[in-house]
Amino acid sequence: MRIVLPILIVLLALPTAQPLPATCADPCTITAMVEAYVLPANVIADNSTVDFVSGDIGHVTADGISGSTCFSVSQGPGNPSPGIRFYISGGQLRANYSDGSGSHDNACTSAVALPDGSFVLPFYCRLHPNMRGALVVSA
Repeated sequence: MRIVLPILIVLLALPTAQPLPATCADPCTITAMVEAYVLPANVIADNSTVDFVSGDIGHVTADGISGSTCFSVSQGPGNPSPGIRFYISGGQLRANYSDGSGSHDNACTSAVALPDGSFVLPFYCRLHPNMRGALVVSA
């Protein structure tokens, strides 16, 4: 929450005519390394895919702060997570991915809606709870 709240405050303080920071290319790669995300805040376009990768030990990245509502993926050295496609539909953020337990298409109820229709989604590592970050999905 300590990372997500300042990001949200900064994004809400931007004039609506100003664009968000540059987006991470699709597919966006977010690296977990040494108990931190290399870039803890990332902006992606609607309908983009995110791949979580580990630069060191195993990690389990999930949305939210204390529980997963739309995704939870494992990644280890040389073993990236399945790609997660984030998209906005019906006024909510959703995550679509497939893993060993099947296909998932879940609402991201921990995402915070911004006035322009974008969403901020906090994420963290279940194995290293001090590892936190945020994904901004722009409308």
